[in-house]
Amino acid sequence: MNRILIAVGLLAVSSLALSAAPLCTSSTGVDVNTLTLGCEAGPYLFDNFLWSDANGSGGGPVTIISAGPGSIVSSINLVFGTSLGTPSSAFTEDLHFTFRVSTLNGSPGIYQTALTAVGTGSGSHVAERGCTTVIAQDSGICSGTVLYDYTAFAGQTINITPNAGNIGVSQLFVWKDLNADVRGSLTSFTETFQTPEPMSISLLGAGLLGLGLIRKRRKA
Repeated sequence: MNRILIAVGLLAVSSLALSAAPLCTSSTGVDVNTLTLGCEAGPYLFDNFLWSDANGSGGGPVTIISAGPGSIVSSINLVFGTSLGTPSSAFTEDLHFTFRVSTLNGSPGIYQTALTAVGTGSGSHVAERGCTTVIAQDSGICSGTVLYDYTAFAGQTINITPNAGNIGVSQLFVWKDLNADVRGSLTSFTETFQTPEPMSISLLGAGLLGLGLIRKRRKA
């Protein structure tokens, strides 16, 4: 029995150690382009971060401000900082930003449920597209299935109902056009993802199930 318990414990530890990425909460304030391993928040791994200056305006960098539970039941909020635009700016600042979201346990359960843009100016916005395959940085085009495509303007929150054309997947590729209008700004935006069952709970359940089967066999 001790050997079985040790084996179950080692399985859980090894599974949790598969991703060496730091927590998103310990990656705040840094340029996301430097997060080569990405970061973890809840049951998700966020990685393949890449932002680029889309119009030569000199904008950026994109940083992580915070990560944690959202107001939507069983959700994770990831807040990014952009610091695009100034009241005296006479031109539009524009960034393209891509990243991937995947579940740590490999189960299909990623639902993009909300996007909030914070800034000023009638044209400042975050345009976002989610796809099942990698999205081209410059064009925003992907060869897979486009799961959603929408825009949140400064001061606006867009909510999506899961499964209404927004299927749960094990990995999701996200493309964004971050735009600060002339004399406007885009200071931050918040991504909200509905979470699947945490991996630790899944592992615990699998371990308990295994022990129960073993006990049944011994009784038999």
